[in-house]
Amino acid sequence: MLESSAFVAGAVAFAAVIFPEVTLVKCAHADEVRVAERPDYQAGDMFEYVDRFQTVRCRKWEVKGRDAKGYGLFQCEGNVAYFSPETGALVRILGRDGKTLVSFDPSAPPFPYPLRIGKTWSGSFKLSTAEDSFSTDVTQDCAVTAYEQVHVVAGDFQAFRMECETNWSVGPFQGEGTMTMWYAPQARALVKAVNDSDDKWNMELARYRLAAPETKAADAHVRGGAEK
Repeated sequence: MLESSAFVAGAVAFAAVIFPEVTLVKCAHADEVRVAERPDYQAGDMFEYVDRFQTVRCRKWEVKGRDAKGYGLFQCEGNVAYFSPETGALVRILGRDGKTLVSFDPSAPPFPYPLRIGKTWSGSFKLSTAEDSFSTDVTQDCAVTAYEQVHVVAGDFQAFRMECETNWSVGPFQGEGTMTMWYAPQARALVKAVNDSDDKWNMELARYRLAAPETKAADAHVRGGAEK
């Protein structure tokens, strides 16, 4: 149980990766370098996962905009996920009854934009989940290691592969683990996360819908595995 509450790189990854897009930047040797920037996301964007999202067994999450304090809101049925107004990192998920299901204090570590192969980052936070009676101190060291094709239920995507080494402690107990994740710019989301120790942190995108920008036509932009 101690290990299962601490291997949370997937949560950090999705939280920090809120909808970057990829651009091609010419460097001095005329090579094309893939770079993912972080744009704003749109109310109405929807992401459905195969089984759960950040350990919460609720599949279809829709962007609802921001609350009065500026937190970005995702909602699935009565569950609400809150993302930092400054960084886009996941802060907490509240259940239908208002109780905390998942909490990152102060937040999950945000990605260092612009995102590109070779980029590294680290962070520390305290993790709490509804199913555990204790909080876990977590530190992570992550890197973007490749840009490759990945297959998930939602389809085939070109994606950034991100690998994180996680160290955790609960009182005198300590441990470590790894997580591999794939972020697909086409879907503007984390499409897959694989935990080497605890599958409750695994995620796989089943379908998604990207709402049209306010400045463009009102038609919803639907891609690969997306909602019809």
